Amino acid sequence: MTEPFISPPISIPAAARDGRFDRADVVVEGIEQAGPSFDGHVFLANPGADAGTAHTPDAGYAGAFHVYGQGPAAAVDDEIGGVRAPITKHVIATGAVRAAIRDAGELTVTIVPVARGAGEPDPLDVRVSIVFQRQQDP
Repeated sequence: MTEPFISPPISIPAAARDGRFDRADVVVEGIEQAGPSFDGHVFLANPGADAGTAHTPDAGYAGAFHVYGQGPAAAVDDEIGGVRAPITKHVIATGAVRAAIRDAGELTVTIVPVARGAGEPDPLDVRVSIVFQRQQDP
């Protein structure tokens, strides 16, 4: 089983801490699509999350994304190095982010990869951010 990825602490802007946003997305960039398919279960402020962690607000569960892998043949090419088929995923996590930042100036994101089908995904080496959006007044 692939180990969970734990982001460095992400700084939360003061306006977001004050609740001045309408939507919050967890954005995961640089996900390797070459290799097996997997789900990424996203948890906020829970660095101990693993495959057995409940998908509940109390556990910091924010949602999930799916990676439809291109198979192991796409992942093997020692001459290229780095990510061969990078993709970005957005997880709409407004309610979970609101709950997690109530008393926090920063937040960690834990991604638990869960294999779907044959093969385990490589350990995640990704960039994670939280994007806050506010609707403009008409």
